[in-house]
Amino acid sequence: YKDSKYDKIVKENMTRCIIPLINQLFGLNIDFAQLQDVETDVQKTIERRPDVLKKVGDNIEPYLLHIEFQTQNEIDMHFRMLEYYALLSRKHNLSIKQYVIYIGNAKLNMQHEIKHENLTFQFEIINLSEIDYQTFLQSNVPEFVLLGILANFGNDTPEQVVGDILEKIVAITNTEKRYKNTSAQKKFIQQIDIISRLRGFQHIIIQKLKNMALILDITTDLRYIQGREETLAEQKELFEKIQKEKETAQKEKETVLEKAQKEKEENIKKAHIKGMSVLDIADIFGVSIAFVKKIVK
Repeated sequence: YKDSKYDKIVKENMTRCIIPLINQLFGLNIDFAQLQDVETDVQKTIERRPDVLKKVGDNIEPYLLHIEFQTQNEIDMHFRMLEYYALLSRKHNLSIKQYVIYIGNAKLNMQHEIKHENLTFQFEIINLSEIDYQTFLQSNVPEFVLLGILANFGNDTPEQVVGDILEKIVAITNTEKRYKNTSAQKKFIQQIDIISRLRGFQHIIIQKLKNMALILDITTDLRYIQGREETLAEQKELFEKIQKEKETAQKEKETVLEKAQKEKEENIKKAHIKGMSVLDIADIFGVSIAFVKKIVK
């Protein structure tokens, strides 16, 4: 399963984020010079496109580094990774290290291995919610720092962690030359706003931005516009539903009153036929003498 909002951010940030990601989360020891881009389209009778695919070389036995990001549990993930392995191995004739990074909110329950009579296959799944957020906070790569919003907060409150992450991103983008006087800070803040929705922390992000006097203009965001239109449509639908229910209730009330009125009139007629006086009938039914006279006329 792929969610386009998060998938886009991951792919956009991966170039800068990949070194701290693979070294700190995978326990590897690779520098940027060892990485080479690899064609990611793999097509035979099926087509697969890895999230991240790099060739690792330079003074070591070369291999492919394959990374997938998941926002939801996929019941057949182990088979999909096996498909990747077979297709990539055949195309590049290299060994492959495979990792799945799970950034979803539900409990991780994907299988990471296959054991059949003639096949043993496995890969590593890393649950970002089990990694200490300080691992990300210690980096000077904003793309890596913002992933801390999906990590383990330990005993710290979401408000504290969100504040620390925002402050670190602001500090980096305000001091490092490659970010100063650019729109990078706004971009990273918008990205953390989107990613925070995976954990339900968007309201905290908005409050922290307000306290830090940072502005996140969401009124031009397509998601905001779409959400506002959907909200207005829902409000209109709800209003129409309430109006219809009111009209139905009113009609039912009028029907009940009309039925009661007819019953009262019939009973007045019966009382008159039995010889009761107009005064007694008016007293029994709680109506005026004029009303009784009108009915029995």
